[in-house]
Amino acid sequence: MIADVIREDIRENVTLTFKTVKGLVRKEYKGIIPKYNKLWHGRELTIAQLFGSWSGSYNLLTPLLEAIKRVVPGTKFGVVHEPLPDPTERLFKAAVWAYGPCIAVVPHLRPVISIDACFLSGRYQERLLMACGYDVENQLLLLAFALVEKERFET
Repeated sequence: MIADVIREDIRENVTLTFKTVKGLVRKEYKGIIPKYNKLWHGRELTIAQLFGSWSGSYNLLTPLLEAIKRVVPGTKFGVVHEPLPDPTERLFKAAVWAYGPCIAVVPHLRPVISIDACFLSGRYQERLLMACGYDVENQLLLLAFALVEKERFET
């Protein structure tokens, strides 16, 4: 019921605050005050219905990288999954990719490569790693990218 009430508002602005979602539901169902977890679940369900689920997005990663590889010659990538008991599902572990033109320019860069990380937020706490090189004019060039698990002792 909550998903039905907020669907059009989420379609227009997926970043609606929790307070706004609560207000929309209270306006529709006067006198009813839904609990936090019901509102949260309704918002998550609406986003999944409109834009797809998080796990479904991971299933699109390999086809997306395959398409990029077809369009950008020389592009390389790898995706690591862990099988689950259900053969139709896999657990994402890591992905790495580098675009063809970035690979081709490596011999012309200075001999120092730096790596930087971006911490992703939300339900999944992966890290986006970027390998960078510098040309003779000290211009930064992104060489490769990796999406990896959160840093832990095991990893």
